[in-house]
Amino acid sequence: MEILLVGFAVLMGILVNVALLTTVLFWYETAWGPHRNHLERLSGGRVGALLCRTAFLSIFSMLAVVLLYPWGYRQRAQRTKADPSCPLPPVVLIHGLYHNASGWFLYRRWLRKAGFANLYAVNYSSWNTSFEEALGKVARVVEEVAGEFPGQPVMLVGHSLGGLLSRALVEGYGPKLPVSAVVTLGTPHHGSKLAVFGVGRLARSLVYGGPLIQSLGQSLEKDSADCRGRCLALYSPLDNMVLPNEALHPPDSWQHEETFPLSHIGMLFHRPTAVRTIRHLRECSTRDTPQP
Repeated sequence: MEILLVGFAVLMGILVNVALLTTVLFWYETAWGPHRNHLERLSGGRVGALLCRTAFLSIFSMLAVVLLYPWGYRQRAQRTKADPSCPLPPVVLIHGLYHNASGWFLYRRWLRKAGFANLYAVNYSSWNTSFEEALGKVARVVEEVAGEFPGQPVMLVGHSLGGLLSRALVEGYGPKLPVSAVVTLGTPHHGSKLAVFGVGRLARSLVYGGPLIQSLGQSLEKDSADCRGRCLALYSPLDNMVLPNEALHPPDSWQHEETFPLSHIGMLFHRPTAVRTIRHLRECSTRDTPQP
């Protein structure tokens, strides 16, 4: 028991330090820029209180991710039993850097309650891999799901790096796949300055305005108009992992909306954000349904 308590104390210490450090770096990046004015308006002039609350919630969001992590390797976490009678399209959930399918623990429940019976979560490695290799793994899962439900388009929901992988698939960076809708949550569409501290080449490739981001922008620009009306980016004004905040903004052809002030990982546990995600998926599925 003593060992468990010591281990938990060490874990909490790490999480507290990560939350505080990323919040401090967020404020260092924001304090003298235009985004500070936006935060002042949102908080009624109490930006400090907003930052403290977000840092506090960030700690518990990260703790939830760590505790749920082993569950993400179970088969039931990665796919539900196929239900061909479900009228809504299948949804593929794509986790972010250093996560696995467990990050979608609550989203799976909310999506099922909303009628999305066919849910699939991708597990890809964040270590000793590249963006292209991770994209290939995601593409294979989407191809499998599309083959399992012929005639039905697939919908993608991606958090953080998972959103960037989703965007790459729908805009033609990888193989062309039957994807009808995309929602990204806290995705670094232009990279992040914090990526320079990342461990592994996949993490470091996401540096703000770096070679990967530039090559994605050049490749995706041609097909970005194809996303109009069906691609939605949701992002928080207090995302502590994507710096600067404007790096969260998607291409002009995308819909984009700011959420309640949340930490980067907190988006995975925020029901109103999930409700907005589900509404977009439903709107796109209605649009894609043949009319009599």
